[in-house]
Amino acid sequence: MSTKTVPAKPDATKERATVIQLIHIARREIQMSDDAWRAYLQQAFLVQSSTQLSLTRLRTALAHLRRLGFLPKRADGQPLPARLAQEWAFVDNAAVPRQPLLRKILMLMRALPVVRGQQVAYVEGIARQMAGLGATAIDKPLPMCDEFELRRIVVALVTHIRRVQNRAEPVAADA
Repeated sequence: MSTKTVPAKPDATKERATVIQLIHIARREIQMSDDAWRAYLQQAFLVQSSTQLSLTRLRTALAHLRRLGFLPKRADGQPLPARLAQEWAFVDNAAVPRQPLLRKILMLMRALPVVRGQQVAYVEGIARQMAGLGATAIDKPLPMCDEFELRRIVVALVTHIRRVQNRAEPVAADA
């Protein structure tokens, strides 16, 4: 008699369950109704339940709840400092045409090893340095930039990320 072993669930399944649980905690803490949550899921992801989301989309939904005021707790139960939890909160309150550009900047920042809480300042620093790239420097806070300036910041960030990645790659020796 052969025994059939059931393959173990991948690690992402455990992480996925953890994120779903954290989403439910966040919804309870910010007192979001089921109807409001389902409306958000339908509008943002075209699904009816968070269980239908991939891990990446679950993280996006959790980030949305953080922007709405959910303060995740550290391992010792203390809330994270407000500046870390609310750093990108202004994105959801920005004018609708600017939101995709601001979200693009946020996603680009995830490719860089910049500590949360310092990312907006990092982007603003890159915007001030743009004068050295043949463009006019942008010397105002990120939430106040218009669409044209945000597009220029996206281009500068992409260039910056490429440079950082090229420095990290080892140079291959000729054979």
